[in-house]
Order: sequence, then structure tokens, then C-alpha cells
Amino acid sequence: MVVACGKYQSEPGPKGNPALSARKYYGCDMINLYQKNIMNYYLEAFKRYIDFKGRSSRSEYWYFFLFNSVIIFLLSFFDGLFGMYNTEMNFGLLSGLYQLAALLPGLGVAVRRLHDTGHSAWFLLIILIPLVGPIVFIILMATASSNEKNNYGPVPKKLVVVRKS
Repeated sequence: MVVACGKYQSEPGPKGNPALSARKYYGCDMINLYQKNIMNYYLEAFKRYIDFKGRSSRSEYWYFFLFNSVIIFLLSFFDGLFGMYNTEMNFGLLSGLYQLAALLPGLGVAVRRLHDTGHSAWFLLIILIPLVGPIVFIILMATASSNEKNNYGPVPKKLVVVRKS
């Protein structure tokens, strides 16, 4: 939905570009508040680290997962390189500290992602079921969002807002 200076515009405009349409027909500039680059999805999880309410999109969860995995891999590499990796405990100092810091943001984004699919946060416990649990959890995380408001809030898709120029 495009909000153009307080009016709703249903057509995307010339060549599918709602910004051109809004500027041409309403004399407004378009601001897409939720259009993010890839890094913003990762940072958003840290900004909302204790927010277990609301919903998170698939891209927010999976980009957080991707960045988190890459950072842990790199920090584990540096742990081994600088001799900070304990082979007995299978634990590195840098990667361990980062994993501790990323625990709450990871739980928060997973809970919000479950909310986006219409499930309770208690579905996180499904991971504890051997073999089947992690597979079901990955399927839940990859499931498309419901396209309407649910008990946990509005759809976390891109919302385009336009203001007067």
C-alpha cells in the first residue's frame, strides 16, 4: 500500500515505480521506511535484542543467521590463529564471547519470526526433539509470512510512506 500525502494510491505508477507516480500525481516525495540493505537486517536484530513481541520477516531472520554464522566462523578462525581456542572444551574465547553477546538478539529474532508464521514462542523448544526438531524448526523459519495481521502484529513487509515535498 502506498500512502501518498494522506491519500491511498492503488496503482504503482509508470513502469511500476510508485515514487514516480506519487511525485507526478500528488507532488510528494516517497520514503520507504523499511527498505534495508543486508547489514541493516543484522543490526535490527541487535537493536531489538529484548523485543520478543511483534514479527520479523524471513529476510530479517535469515540475514541475521547468515551474518551471525560468518562472524562466528571468522572469530573461530582468529581464535585458532592466536591460540585462544581450547581444544578440550571445543571453545574459543572470541567466538564464545560473541556467541554470548548474540544469544538474546538471536532468540529475539527467532521468536519474532515464529510470531510471523503464526506460532507461539514456545515452538522454539521443538529444537530439543532429536533429529526431527531441527528440521521442523528450519521449515518454520523458511515458511512464508501470513499476508494479514495476526495475533502478534501487522505484516512486517515493506511499507512505503510518502510525505509532502
